[in-house]
Amino acid sequence: MDQELIHEQVRQALLRPQTYDAIAGVNTRGPVEEITTHGARVFLIGDHAFKIKRPIAFAYMNFSTLERRQHAIAHELKLNRRLAPDLYRAVHAIRMRADGTAHFGESGPVVDWALEMRRFPTDAVLDRVDQRGALAVEQIVSAATALAEFHLHRAERHQDGGGRAGIAQVIDVAEREMGAEVPGIFSRAQIDEYLGPARRALDDLTPLLESRRQTGHVRMCHGDLHLGNLVAIGANVVPFDCIEFNDEFATIDVLYDLSFLLMDLVHKGRMVHANQALNAYLAHLPIEFQRAHIDGLAAMPLFMAARAGVRAHVLGRQGMGPEARAFLALGTKLLTQGRGKNPIIALGGLQGTGKSTLARTLAPRLGGAPGALILRSDGLRKAMLGVAPDTRLGPESYDPATGARTYDLMFELAARAKASHVPVILDAVFYNPADRARLGLFGGQAKGYWLDADDAVIRARLAARKGDVSDA
Repeated sequence: MDQELIHEQVRQALLRPQTYDAIAGVNTRGPVEEITTHGARVFLIGDHAFKIKRPIAFAYMNFSTLERRQHAIAHELKLNRRLAPDLYRAVHAIRMRADGTAHFGESGPVVDWALEMRRFPTDAVLDRVDQRGALAVEQIVSAATALAEFHLHRAERHQDGGGRAGIAQVIDVAEREMGAEVPGIFSRAQIDEYLGPARRALDDLTPLLESRRQTGHVRMCHGDLHLGNLVAIGANVVPFDCIEFNDEFATIDVLYDLSFLLMDLVHKGRMVHANQALNAYLAHLPIEFQRAHIDGLAAMPLFMAARAGVRAHVLGRQGMGPEARAFLALGTKLLTQGRGKNPIIALGGLQGTGKSTLARTLAPRLGGAPGALILRSDGLRKAMLGVAPDTRLGPESYDPATGARTYDLMFELAARAKASHVPVILDAVFYNPADRARLGLFGGQAKGYWLDADDAVIRARLAARKGDVSDA
């Protein structure tokens, strides 16, 4: 039977509330709402959502047969449950009765497959939250830490993706799409201003990209992590709708996965959010991963620019010229932002004098997007000791030897960041003159500032602290 005809019969059935009587827990008294995307249709009823694939066939996305749609739906459930197990529930067969009506029952041959999901309010999706001007930094921190946790524990390692070839393919597709498929949207000069720096950066970074691929930092990631695929549920932000239709698109460097979120925030002018996302992601990782990813930050401008280029040609194909050109301009800017403005700033002073607040204020303003790396001794001490940030340490963890190791680690990571052309803010007491003197190792790039405050102010600030990594 013709797949388009079957699809329309299934669609008509899923628009009728009574069709869902066979699915436990569905309230079938309300209306059914339909949402159509490039590759799927989603049907909303009560607090449920059901997705079916459209029988389309493209080089990168093919759902033209029942077998392909079954695989795609099952794969979507498997991959998304890594990130959002409470949102993605089950796969259901859709069968056809002799009279030509589709249903979820047991009679008739299977003609399609549906993914059952938990419905959530569309106004809780972070791009909608941002449009209302209500996007909180805490929400982005939640998203970044969720992504770090996912990359650490549930994203499967691969060596057959990412690396130079992965980013080269992204740049090649952007050139083809912008030059041939969307004429009139971009000028040749605009395209070349983007492609030239992108290819030079790719050549320069090839050893780093290949090293990261070979040492386990290419994984089966989310692949499409922008604000439109993050939803606030209670106090948490949950990533959803990862790439499931082409594993090659999602088998990428973990920092390339993070870069889409950072680029999206920078594009929207949310530099504070982007900077805190980067720092929250890194701070959530064990020390060995912090080392590797601080080294990897040298590739972040290229990663973000590649994401901007993808958005540019996708929007160009959709005829959205002004926004497409804005993304291309952002990509060019990310690739050409100066590397000479990467200072190292040390903020010293007793607990409660405002070091961390000042660090968060300065960091988005230093260097190119997404700003400076913040190395906070309180967090590094706990990461070094292998405990969670909210674990209270005893006095034995604040002895001189542990303190010396903490400062050694902080200066080591600062040197790695400097080599990656990333500005750094060191947030520590710096009570020991010898530690202050170590700033001289960075030459004229390093500057130190001592913060002070009245005792009453300090006491009030420390008393008000909640959920802070500091044990002060």
